[in-house]
Amino acid sequence: MGDVKNLYSEEGVKKVQQLVHDAGTCMFASQLSKLPLSARPMATLKVDDEGNLWFFSRKSSEKNDELSHDNKVQLFYGNNSSAEFLSVFG
Repeated sequence: MGDVKNLYSEEGVKKVQQLVHDAGTCMFASQLSKLPLSARPMATLKVDDEGNLWFFSRKSSEKNDELSHDNKVQLFYGNNSSAEFLSVFG
């Protein structure tokens, strides 16, 4: 398995902020119990000091409807130039 780290500490949050900033875009997957996954590229607006990730979405988006039925998501970030990758589940 890959290098799994505790990202709940202050150091971990700063690392997440850096990785998210460097990646710029993530694949935002919802409806995780259905295959194929419903995923779309999303730009992260902000990672706050607690490590919460913020996105902007139209109120009428299909993704918001999906999240109203099942709020679990998986986010995939990748920075090929530094070979750093991040997967966030929540």
